[in-house]
Parts: sequence; C-alpha cells; structure tokens
Amino acid sequence: MPRVLMRADTVSADPEEDFDVLDFPEDAESPLPTPDGTSDTSPFKVPFSTIHKDPMPFDHPKRSGFIPGVPIEVKIIDVERSYRRKPLNPNLYHINFTHGEFQWTIKRRYKHFRQLHEAILLFKASLHVPVPTQRQRQKRQSVKGQPRKLPKLPKTPDALITGARLNRRMEQLEIYLQRLVNIKTFRNLEATMKFLEVSHLSFVKNLGSKGKEGVIKKYPGGHHHYHACCNPCGFSCAMLGSRNKRWFLVKDSFVAYVRPEDGRIAEVLLFDQEFSVKSGREETGLRNGLVMSNFSRRLLVECWTTRKLEEWKRGIELTVKRHGRDFTRPNRFNSFAPVRADTQAQWFVDGASYMAAVAEGLEAAKEEIFIADWWFSPEIYLVRPVAAEGEKWRLDQILKRKAEEGVNVFVLMYKEVELALGLNSYYSKTTLLNLHPNVKVLRHPDHLPGGVFLWAHHEKVVVVDQSIAFLGGIDLCYGRWDDYLHRLADLGSARPEQQLSNNTPLSQRHTDSGEQNGSLLNHTPDNQTRKPHISFADPEDSPRNPQITLMTPNGGTGDLKMDSSVDNMSFHDEDEVTVEIPTESLENDNRENNNQENNNHKPLDNEEVDGKVPEDETNQERSASNDEGNSEAEQSTEQGTKKKRVGILKLPSVDHSSTPEYIPNRLAHTNSYSAGISQLPGMEGEAKLWIGKDYVNFIAKDFVELEKPFSDFIDRTTVPRMPWHDIGAVVYGKAARDVGRHFIQRWNAAKVEKAKTNPTCPMLLPRSYEEFHTPRVVYGTTRCDVQILRSSSKWSAGISVTEKSIYEAYLWAIQQAQHYIYIENQFFISCLENNPYVHNQIVKALFDKIVQCEKKGKNFRVYVVLPLLPGFPGEIGTPSGLAIQAVFHWNFTTMCKGENSLLTRLAKEVRDPYSYVSFCGLRTHTELNGTPVSEMVYVHSKMMIVDDRISIIGSANINDRSMIGEKDSEMAVIVTDTQMRQSRMDGEEYQAGVFSSMLRKRCFREHLGLMDGDQGIDLEDIVCNEFFKDVWVKRAAVNTKIYDDVFHCIPTDRATTFLSLNRYKQTEGLVVTDIAEARRELKRVQGNLVLQPLMFLNQEELSPALLSKEGMAPTELWT
Repeated sequence: MPRVLMRADTVSADPEEDFDVLDFPEDAESPLPTPDGTSDTSPFKVPFSTIHKDPMPFDHPKRSGFIPGVPIEVKIIDVERSYRRKPLNPNLYHINFTHGEFQWTIKRRYKHFRQLHEAILLFKASLHVPVPTQRQRQKRQSVKGQPRKLPKLPKTPDALITGARLNRRMEQLEIYLQRLVNIKTFRNLEATMKFLEVSHLSFVKNLGSKGKEGVIKKYPGGHHHYHACCNPCGFSCAMLGSRNKRWFLVKDSFVAYVRPEDGRIAEVLLFDQEFSVKSGREETGLRNGLVMSNFSRRLLVECWTTRKLEEWKRGIELTVKRHGRDFTRPNRFNSFAPVRADTQAQWFVDGASYMAAVAEGLEAAKEEIFIADWWFSPEIYLVRPVAAEGEKWRLDQILKRKAEEGVNVFVLMYKEVELALGLNSYYSKTTLLNLHPNVKVLRHPDHLPGGVFLWAHHEKVVVVDQSIAFLGGIDLCYGRWDDYLHRLADLGSARPEQQLSNNTPLSQRHTDSGEQNGSLLNHTPDNQTRKPHISFADPEDSPRNPQITLMTPNGGTGDLKMDSSVDNMSFHDEDEVTVEIPTESLENDNRENNNQENNNHKPLDNEEVDGKVPEDETNQERSASNDEGNSEAEQSTEQGTKKKRVGILKLPSVDHSSTPEYIPNRLAHTNSYSAGISQLPGMEGEAKLWIGKDYVNFIAKDFVELEKPFSDFIDRTTVPRMPWHDIGAVVYGKAARDVGRHFIQRWNAAKVEKAKTNPTCPMLLPRSYEEFHTPRVVYGTTRCDVQILRSSSKWSAGISVTEKSIYEAYLWAIQQAQHYIYIENQFFISCLENNPYVHNQIVKALFDKIVQCEKKGKNFRVYVVLPLLPGFPGEIGTPSGLAIQAVFHWNFTTMCKGENSLLTRLAKEVRDPYSYVSFCGLRTHTELNGTPVSEMVYVHSKMMIVDDRISIIGSANINDRSMIGEKDSEMAVIVTDTQMRQSRMDGEEYQAGVFSSMLRKRCFREHLGLMDGDQGIDLEDIVCNEFFKDVWVKRAAVNTKIYDDVFHCIPTDRATTFLSLNRYKQTEGLVVTDIAEARRELKRVQGNLVLQPLMFLNQEELSPALLSKEGMAPTELWT
C-alpha cells in the first residue's frame, strides 16, 4: 500500500540497524516536498526542440535528462517476496517516481541497488585518477563545486531481512534513493539514469507521457523498405548477426530505440494497424525474445529475464491501449488516420491566398517546419507584390530566418529523373542546405537499377510545429502564385494613362480563402491595367514635385521625374520595389500636392478609377496602413535635406481583405490597397508579380537554367503567362498531427534507405496527441469533421501494404451524392469496364450514380472542370506535341471517345447525357502590347465537392498514378460539414455545409465572372435547370464561341481531324482580321468558363505511335 514518505530526520536511530542516518546535503538541488504541498511542482517540461540538438553519448559527463529545477519524489509503494525463485534477492520493490507532471513505476531488487551504489563509488574513485584525456577533464569539470557525499546503502542482504523488518527496509531504500536523486552529481550518471529508466527523451514537452524504458538486446534486420532484403523464412538469418544493446522507449504513439554510444535515435516504430507485440520461443525462436512489428519493420529483441520480457510486453500493450488506438484499429477508408471531429479547417482558392497563409504559418513556427513538395523553388515570393521589407517574404529567406531563430526545417523533395523532368531538385537542395545547418533536405527516390523510375512523390505539404498543416495541390514553386484575376501580362513597367484600353470594367470584390465574414476589397480584372500608388507613412507625406528613385530586386534603380502637371515623365527600369523621395519641405508640399491631386484626379471614360476604395472600407484600410507605417518610414537628415523611404510602388489589392479577421496584420500591407494614400495622377503601372523564372508558360517553353532564378526565360512582351488555378487547405490540431505523422514516416523511411549513418540527418519523432498549442494563422476557420487520406506504398513510405484511402474516399463520396458532384482536376482518366491499362473506377461510380438518378426521375448534376490542354510543352499535331496527344487520348477515352467512355455509355442508359454531365475548362484574355491575347487558365486543382456537405482537397489527380496507391504518393483531406446554413437544392429548402458550400460558391463566382456580385444569379441551387443550362452551360458556350471566333483557339471542336486542324491554323481570327470587332466581342465574355472541346480530333487516333519515344514509354506512365 502507498505510504507517507518519512523524512530522514524523523527516523529514530536503531543501534542494531546497519543503515547510517544522514542529513540532507546542504547543496542538494531539490528538497523533498513539504507536507503542506508547497514545494515547487512546476509543470515545465524539457522543450521539444531539444530532440533536434546534437545528442550526447550515455556516458558523457554533461548528459542530463531531468527537468531543471523540478524535484523528484520517490515512493516504494509495494514489494513482492519470492524465496523459492530468488533466495538471495527475494524482494522485488515497486518504486514510484513523480517528476513534475510525469509519473512512472519501476521494479528493482536489492542487488540492483547494490550495483548502482558500486557504480557511483567507482565514479567517485575515477575522479582522482590523473588521466590527461578530454573526457576525464570534462568529468572533473562536471562535478566541480558539486556535492560528492554519497548516501549510505543498507548493508544487510535481503535474504536476511525478515517480514517484520520489511517495512523498515523499504523506508531505508526509499530514503537512499530520495537522497541520491537530490544530488545532481549522482542523479545524471549513466548508472543512475539506467536504474531510474530515464533518458534525454523521457520528459520532453509534447512527446507524451513517460512509458517503459530500458536497455534491450536488438537483432539486426526486419525492414520493409523498398530496397531492403526481406527474409520470408523468419529470423534465422537475423539471429546469426551480432546483438546490439539499445535503449528502447515507449511513447504515446510509437516505440523508438537509441544508440547509447552516441545518443542518436536509430529507429522509430509508429503504431499502426499492423502493430503487434509477440513473445515466446514459438514466435521469436528465443526464450526471452520479443517481436515488435508494424507496416515498416519486424523488430526482434531479447530481454535478459522472463520478468523483463513480461514487463516490456505489458508496458507496450498498455500504452497502445491507452494512447494508440487511433492508429491500431481500422479506420474509415482504410486510412492510417482516424476521423478528427470538431477540427478547424479552411480552404484557399488559387495560390496567392494560400501562399500568404503559408508565409504567416512559417513565421509562427517555434520548433519545427516540415515541407514535402513535388517541386520546390527556394526563391519564390510567398507575399506579393514585393513589399517594403524587400526579401523578407521570399521562401528561402523565411526558412533562413526561422533556422537562425532555432527552428529546425526538414524538406522532402521528389528526386526527378533528369532526362524526363527539368526540375533541378539538386539546385534546390544545395540552395537550402547552404542557408543554415538547421535546414535538412532529403531527395527521394534514387534511380538505381531496380529502383523507381516512373512514379513521383506528388504530395504538397507544409507542417508547422505538427500543429498546423497546409496541403492541397499547390507546390511552393514557380508559376503557382496566382489570384482570381489570372493575369496574362506582367511587364512591370510604369505606363502613361493614354496607353490604357478604354474597355475597363468596374472593379470587382472577392475573397480567396474560406473567410465568410471578412470585408471585400476593390479589385480589377486581368484585362485592366492596374494603377500604381506610393505608400506613405502619413497620407500627407506626398511631395509636390518628387524625384522618385525605384530600387529594384537586382540592385538597379529607375528614376521617375515629373513636372507639376505630370504631362511628361520618363522611367528607366521595370523592376520597381522601393521608392525613395528626397525633398526639403515635405510637410508643406504634401498638403498642397494632395489638394492639387484631388482636384485633377478624374476617372477614365466616366468609369470608376481603378484602385478607388469604397467609403465603408476607408477606415479599416487606413488603420491597417498606419499600423505598418511606423516601421516603413525611415528619415535621415543630411545638410538640411530630408530623405524618406516611403514604401513601394504597388498594386491595388491582390487577393485579400485587410481586416484583422481575414489576414494577419504583418501581411496586410503587402496585399491590400491602402486607402487615403496619395497617388501619382495620370500614371498606370505596377511592380512585377512574377519575377524571373516565375513568369511561366510551359506550353510555349519548358524551364531552363533554373539555377538563375531571377532571369526571364520567356519574352514577356510577346508571350502571355499561363495562369494557374488551384485549391489548397489548412487543418489544425490532431489532423495537423496526422499530416506531420505521415511526413515523419516518409522522412524516416528515406533516411534509413539513403542516409542511415549520416549524423546530420536525424530521425523524426511524432508529437503527442494529448496537448496542443496552436497559433491562429488563418482566421475565420470552420469547425468540421476531417480525415487525412493518402496514397502510399512500399517505395514511397516504406510500408508493406498499399494504402489508397483517397481513392476509397472518392468512391464513397460519389455514392453518398444525392444532388450534385463538382470536380476540378488536372486529369480525368478512369474506366467503366475492365481495362488492362486503367484500373480506377471513379468514372464507373459516376455512371452508376447518374443511371440510378435517371431511374428515379431525379435531377442530378456532375460538373467537371479540367485544363483545356495537358501540361506539356509542344504543339499538338506536330512531333513536339505527342505527349499532349497521349494524355488527350486517355482523357477523351474516359469522357467521350469509344464504346466505354462515360458519355457513350450514358447515351444508352439515359435520355440526355448532357443534362447530367458538363465538361468545362477555363480561358481568359488581356491586352499585351496593344493587342488582345488569350491563354487557357491551367486547372491544377484536385478537388471534389458533393452536395455542399462533403469536400475532398488534396494532391491526387483522377488517374491511376494518384489513386491506386502503389504509384505516385499523394495526400488529401476529406471534410464533412457539421456547421450548416440554410440553402436550396433542386427547388427545395436544404441544409448546406458552411465549408463546402462557400468553397463551391467561391469557385463558381470566379469561373462565371461574378466576383463583383452575383448579378441576380442564384448560386445556391445549382441543380435546377435554370442554373445548369441557362447559366453554366450557356455562359460556357457563349465564351467558347467568342474565343474561337477571335483567337482561333486550340483545342477546338472545329477541328476533328489533323487535316482540318491544319486548315484551321492557317485561317485567321478576328484579332487579326478586325481587331476592333475582336475587342467588341471580347467585351461579351463573362468569367473564364468555356466548354471542353469533346469533338477535338475525335476522328483521329491520338495514342502515340509505337516507334516514338512517347509510344515506347510504358502506357502506365500516362494513366
């Protein structure tokens, strides 16, 4: 039974007792708790970041594992006596320890106390040995000024202790241990920590409660990694190898072991559905053998005694039962992670809002950053336009800054086959490694004989402190940053007002993330040149006749000079960033100039001037501007002249509301147009949004010289950029832990395979799910039920099973649909019947659902938005376009071409397939150098929304590569709404989920051109005929015809053969024959929605010829 610990000074001396009663050392670090409980019981723990510090060998003099300043309480709570089995050491003492919030129990015999005591005596004696070694000097230095008076241990063996004296013996041993752990010199010795079952990982914050720890003999082998050698015959081969002593520890969701010789974590076994602990000769081939196995490894260890074996087995099983059930029991969709109820989640449409949130998330990191990308470009700017902070929000600079603050950054990159892809991941890796030692990078997989050549790590993940996780389809790389404007031109130069088009529509309002209550800012469409303005610390600080020096990212400057009428001006550079204005009398000139500008400022063609801020937003904008103004304004005085850094030449709002509820204050000034700030009248222009390699059109030209990030590789004056439409998400709490857990599994598997002995590349540990400290990065999140999904297998994650939970979630969500399914995806490759090349049956699930609704006489809609062209360089119909044709072949085989395509099969089962299914793409246009130009908006999203209640957002395309699990690695999240809002569906009242319905409506507004208002169009009920046919299909059809007439776009339904395609290319559109008529037609375009050209080349065989390089590639490369 538990007993009250007796203080040493209250124990009466017994002349026959062999235990000497001693006072506590005066310099003991931690006194015992007082009876009134007023002792220090601080809940402070060892910081989590300590696991990333260089570890120490277990015998190092400076090694420590306890919480500084926190006492250790010792209680011997029970004793087992067994004279028959252990006649010399019959007593097995149950010793309970309390250290801060941690409690644990060990079992020890008297002989273990004696061994500990002798080890300490040996340590004391060694201090007097004059050995001139560094280790000896460190040992002596570690005890300098520390007490060395060792408590005395009872001398009488337990075999001579009678039952009447047992309680007294327990008290004596308890006092001995209590005194011992109070002395720092002895508490941190290897022998003491081994006795107490304590290591440097025992009391780490966020690593979970303290479980079983200790030394076990480990046998080699048992990995399930891709290049590992599996032994189907059991452990006979492993047992021939040498056994190594390793320090094992059990935590909330994993078992790990450490090498005592260097203190490094050598292996981490995560709890999963395969995790088990077995013992006995039949299972292990050893008398005291223990087998721990999961999807990654089958580990054989051997304990010294049967009692130790049972302790380890029971300790692991108890931890799994208490903390690991989320991972060891079957989860929905056979996912590695369970459903996380009441989780904060948020969506992002397009890369601008996503990257701004990622920037803020990275800035909030305190200990860890995990990044996994298909492609990673260190020099991209996450916040644009480039702000007065200069390079502050460039990705590599953010990571460098955090690394210098002590944050550990881990980046997993896909190692491409260089002959096939020009990602230059080696350059990205070396760039990151040169930032700081805290930045660690692994590329995977290696392309060795017998290795992986066809598949890729395709997931896009950012995890901050294992508490915030961003995921979706957006890589942190070139070309991904974009907003709903989807601009085609980015010349970055200041231009006179007279050069502007007279076709400027009104400004638009929008938000690009899931914030529901944030105010909407003024925005301009992509075909309107955006008006510059200069931010001042004070709205009145605008000089009358300034000479403006524009500092460029490359170190150049441009001088912009204006007279008082601003009729004449010259500009010498395109790379505007910061603006400096020298003036002698700022205060007086500013007031006069503001009045003059207000009088002279007139709108263009009687329309609203771009950049004018609505009255109701002025106060909020001015507040945000003033918050940042003090840090931006810098004044210096030299010979009576003031020089003031006043800010940047920047755009009106790019993508965000500036309200505190929507975007963090530190980013607000970089993304919003500041109201009440003086403008340069008569000037139109902008800073570059896409610098260097970030200006992308991969259909026109593939990437070259990626090691020169700030050099253009495309002529901006003649080639429009390729706009990018994408979807991302962020989750918090346990769901973010799940994303981090997946990253850790991948990282550890890659380390074992590629860098097992590399000390600079550590093993990673998952945090406990019991406590969270989650900084709020994205505001206005929605609480819902979420589950993390993935496509993973042996090659990609080092697991022995193939997980395809994303695919299973897609099938389930389609089966749950009652009203509509909305899909945005980069590919649409699936099969209705058995196909030797395509195995996923997503399109079959769609087919079955439509046929089911037809039989019930029920309205049902399937909206599918895809890119108009596959993302490969080249021109279709020429040898350079064979890769494009190959993807077209499989997309069209799924949608419309052949007996087993969706539309062909539906035509046999339903009255009108087109009343159920709509296939669309996105296209936009602008003026480039005075000429209208058009380009498709590349759809890179991987999203499906069902009935405004279920959303799937991730990195997985609809094809076999992403869905079947054993090919590309992917990650996604399925969100099930729990917060509802009143809506309508098919003419009836309906409860729509907040997360899903607002995401779907945000996408529809962008595609239909309704960002400035819904124009009387009901976006709630998208099932009724009035919306599906009269709005969605009609608007797409009208836009398609206009673009084909004006630009003769490719692909098009007007070319069904290669011959007709060549004739079509030789004819000219209105943009050439009648540019005025072309501009009038383009005014009729609403949004960017167009129809997919399902008749394009439908009379041709598009699969690549066998003798072409595309034809010789395995078919599964394209599917």
